[in-house]
Order: sequence, then structure tokens, then C-alpha cells
Amino acid sequence: MDSREVSEGKEQGERAKDEIARGRTVFVIKTIQKLASLNVNFVQISGDARFLVPEVETSVPAIFDEAVLVSFLISLRTFDLMHVAAAKHAKLADGRLGAFVTGDTDFIHKKQELSKITGMPVLSPKEYVLAMGLS
Repeated sequence: MDSREVSEGKEQGERAKDEIARGRTVFVIKTIQKLASLNVNFVQISGDARFLVPEVETSVPAIFDEAVLVSFLISLRTFDLMHVAAAKHAKLADGRLGAFVTGDTDFIHKKQELSKITGMPVLSPKEYVLAMGLS
């Protein structure tokens, strides 16, 4: 493989990443537009966040807002994004939380990325039991 082919491969990879990012952005905008069209009022103790998208303005719970931001950091299913956002929010609300314990294999496989996002280690139940000296 010569340097031209390597360069072209890198460019294709960057274009693919850009396309994925554009797809996520479109998904987020369409979701916000759909939420706004439902005229739903959310009541959230942790507060609301305002979404300002061209021609759309709506309020959503702060955890939804955090889930949208997390979606740009890691690829997860929608409810998994909410789970991570809730864990991150909980850690911010109570700095004493020591770990995010989960049996979800997708989370366990992405534990390093998720630890950075949530601000705490991501552990399987078995790892938590061992870490706490409970076995």
C-alpha cells in the first residue's frame, strides 16, 4: 500500500465519521421537533434544559439534555444513553457515589469510555463485590 492509498483510506474514514455525526445531529433535531410537537410538559426535580433548534423551542428534563450530549461522545441505544446520563447526573449531585455498577454487557465492554463520561468507575456486579471485599 503506497502513501496515496493510505491517505485516501484516512479520508474515507474521516468522511464516514462525519456522516455518522451528521446522522446523530439529524436524529437529535428530529427527536426535539417531535417532542415539541407533542406539547408535553415534563416535571423534573433536577431542572429543565431549553433546546433551541431552528424553528423549534422546547423544554426537556435536564437528564434528556445530558443524554443528547452523551450521544455525541459514545454510541449507545437511546435508553442506555438515558442510563448513562442519569449516572453522570447522580455523580454530580452526590460526589460520594463510588461506582456505576451494571450487568449490561454493552456497558462492561465500553467501561473505560463510560468511566470518563460518568466520572466514576464502571464495574460489573462481580467486580463490585470483589472490590468491596464482600466475597
